[in-house]
Amino acid sequence: FKMLRTPLYDHVDYRDVYEPSEDTFLLMDALEKDAALLCGLEPSVCLEMGCGSGIVLTFLARLLESKGKGHSAWFVGSDINISASLACRKTLRRNGFDGDVIAANLTQSLL
Repeated sequence: FKMLRTPLYDHVDYRDVYEPSEDTFLLMDALEKDAALLCGLEPSVCLEMGCGSGIVLTFLARLLESKGKGHSAWFVGSDINISASLACRKTLRRNGFDGDVIAANLTQSLL
């Protein structure tokens, strides 16, 4: 079992974006632990609400790609914070992944 490396994220300006912390790395560990289950689902859309720096979404893209399942998935990040949305897009691109990032409050439409 080979552990995946953490995506590059040192380009993010954390004055306006949540800095990856223990909870971020715990979530990535949980995703990696459940890799077989996630790949078995063959996801077509992977949405991270509150994507912040984009490190988790990028990690998921790398995880699925490493198992041969990421090429068909659409990776989408959403954050109400425009700075976070831009950071997420840059993190995805810097790590060689494509995806869309939406600067919006997605839950507001439910109210």
